[in-house]
Amino acid sequence: WVPEQGAISVFRAKEHFQRLIANANIFHMDPGLTLEQMMDVLRELIERNAPATDTYIRPMLFKDGETVGPALN
Repeated sequence: WVPEQGAISVFRAKEHFQRLIANANIFHMDPGLTLEQMMDVLRELIERNAPATDTYIRPMLFKDGETVGPALN
């Protein structure tokens, strides 16, 4: 939150999403969205909620089943 501007400033969102996608690939997970789509969803989330204070956003992926984990072969 940047009070002087009355706006939210997102810290390195693109880099965080790139890392999320890279880690998902290691675990054979499909995030279901492209980097650009993730950025769009983040913008929409912020616009719709209109936070007026510091805000913590934690994008996460999860997977269940027997195929969780990296392939070691």
